[in-house]
Amino acid sequence: MSEPRGAVRIVKVLLTITSLEFFGPILRDYSPSHAFNPTWVGHARVHLVWLLGFMFFSGLANLYLIWFRGRSSRPTRANAAPSHSTTPITA
Repeated sequence: MSEPRGAVRIVKVLLTITSLEFFGPILRDYSPSHAFNPTWVGHARVHLVWLLGFMFFSGLANLYLIWFRGRSSRPTRANAAPSHSTTPITA
């Protein structure tokens, strides 16, 4: 059964909007109050910059998978594994 082309586009747009969440922390945390805060311990800043880089590249990977990767004729659990293993868990 084939999905209507418009429905697939709507899903891609909605997923793109949610993937922009990966880029939000970069704008907020790469600032004088966080990454450049001189009162923070250097080790904490290293972890913050590492996390921001991780979020950036995870967002890029999501956008690539949404828009540029070809459709698989048979989805499997292996297709979901990379996204699950690279998405950070935050509380």
